[in-house]
Amino acid sequence: MLDLLPFVREPAVVPVRETTAELAYLAAVSFACLRDALQAAVPYFEKRRKLQSRCGVPELFYFDQARDAELQRLGGPLNEAPRKAAAAEPSAFRASQRLPDLLDDVLSLTHHGPDLRSVLRATSHLPESVETWAGEHPKLARLDRVAKLTDHDVIRLIHPLHRTGRRIRVNGLDTLRQLHELFAEMSNDAVPADFTKDGEPRVTARLQLVRPQALGRTGSIEGWAAVNHWLWGQESPRTLPRLDGDLLVLTAEPTLKMKWIAEQSSTGIRAEATLLDEMTTTEVTDFLQMWTGRIEAPKLRRAA
Repeated sequence: MLDLLPFVREPAVVPVRETTAELAYLAAVSFACLRDALQAAVPYFEKRRKLQSRCGVPELFYFDQARDAELQRLGGPLNEAPRKAAAAEPSAFRASQRLPDLLDDVLSLTHHGPDLRSVLRATSHLPESVETWAGEHPKLARLDRVAKLTDHDVIRLIHPLHRTGRRIRVNGLDTLRQLHELFAEMSNDAVPADFTKDGEPRVTARLQLVRPQALGRTGSIEGWAAVNHWLWGQESPRTLPRLDGDLLVLTAEPTLKMKWIAEQSSTGIRAEATLLDEMTTTEVTDFLQMWTGRIEAPKLRRAA
């Protein structure tokens, strides 16, 4: 690839660059090259998977406890699957050897804005191939996580008890846990409230995120009433339902004081959020009536 962008070999936040026509073309060419190399390497991956077994031992020995104990004690024989697969599929093996450098190029490009990640997802057969063979190389697994980031999406957050709501546009969102950090930034309160004994910054959840399905017959989402619909933070935004194209999530006062150590994104891409608009009380009430199928808005009360 032309030396236009710095490589991103390790997870690290890099500045977003403006997506020019030249950069978009470079991305499209690089993504197509990766797709072709990955598809060419498939016979090698398939052969290696077929030959692969724990310590290179046939499945037959898995049921022999004495033999299993002996293998664990000795460390097991050398796994010959990669060498045998390379000998059986030499051209596919050579294609697989090109993947690390190509992945460096592609990962560098995807770090420079959501528009280039959209080009990645639009490259025919590439996202599916990356997902299928993500286990064959750590960089493929990382690219698979990058491809599944939430970009150019709007999340509608509604607080039924307070009758308030807001719509925010997010980019680079990996898990819903990152929303809590974005809330703090949008409130100009990005500095964590406390630190661990080792001096690591710790994030505190200011709100409880709840799936809209919690608005059942009682309509109560406070306290433990909706515990089965809580979003703990590890979930992907892709799991949220949509309303008029927006991802939908309810918010409530936190029942548990959830805290965690602020971690760098596993993709190295920093999540961003932009406030689009605030919902009026009437809009929130209309939503509650529509979602629950009631003429009157549900009575939202705290669970005992």
